[in-house]
Amino acid sequence: MSVGFADFFEAGRGSLNFYYQRLDDGYSAPGLITLTDTDNYGGTLQLPVIEGLDLIAKAGRVVEDEGLTTTTAEFDLGYQFTNHWSLGAGVRYDDRTDDSPVVVVTQREGKRTDATVQVDYDSRDKWNAYGFAQATLAKTEDRVANNRFGLGGAYRLDDRLQLEGEASYGDRGPALRFGTNYQQSEQTRRYLSYALDNERGLDGMHARRGTFISGMRSRLSDSGSVYVEDRFQHTDSSNGLSRAFGLSFSPSERWSLGANWELGTLVARRTNAETKRRARASATRPKNFSSRAASNTATTIPSSSTDRGMIEPRGCSETT
Repeated sequence: MSVGFADFFEAGRGSLNFYYQRLDDGYSAPGLITLTDTDNYGGTLQLPVIEGLDLIAKAGRVVEDEGLTTTTAEFDLGYQFTNHWSLGAGVRYDDRTDDSPVVVVTQREGKRTDATVQVDYDSRDKWNAYGFAQATLAKTEDRVANNRFGLGGAYRLDDRLQLEGEASYGDRGPALRFGTNYQQSEQTRRYLSYALDNERGLDGMHARRGTFISGMRSRLSDSGSVYVEDRFQHTDSSNGLSRAFGLSFSPSERWSLGANWELGTLVARRTNAETKRRARASATRPKNFSSRAASNTATTIPSSSTDRGMIEPRGCSETT
């Protein structure tokens, strides 16, 4: 759900967003496994402070039934110095508590506070670049520091093809991300990407994860579009291949309807055990209002929710 302040105050700026996700026990997808019922909820506040300065505040909580509870809060500021240069800085806090009857010895509990700074340069032509650094300011109990630094950017080869990449290194090891975005026609866009990182799953355990995504999105008319996406994800414990496809339709200027389906297989690397996954979701939302609420229903076997996403390159500014 998203609410725009301008809908309630004449001079209002900014927006407030809320989300809620419910994952039933036994939910399996590439890179995502829940052993117990899991609730994921939170919100984001976006607020322009002065011209060129924006504030973003986020808070979230993931609660596993008789398992790990993770609470996070984040505060970010972004400032546009010139047409080419911008600076961003933020602080993130997270608290992890495991209420499992038997806590595994490798589980990491406690609190940690991280800070990050990022500098962006936009050529306003064919390329942009950025560099960032992250450091752990404080931690408790057996939490591990998460210091990291990296560089990234995007380059537009022509009016249709853009390349994007990022590389970083830190306490968790190296990470990289690269991809392409090809505008095949006015109606069709194709994208291809790969990301390799060391992230934490809902179970609280770190694992090397690689994700390869290939997809296409096409606009059939002014009121309808479709997409198809293939995703292969490999981790230290399992591999999975899934395919998602869906469509969106706007029957009027005010309303938008959408539906998507996803199917795939998750294979354990040690036992070769297979987990079949099928999911479907639908959405109905107002189209032209800054204050909007989307009602979604999803059915997944064996879960009741699905979440999809794709890694897309950052856009380079067009020549003005």
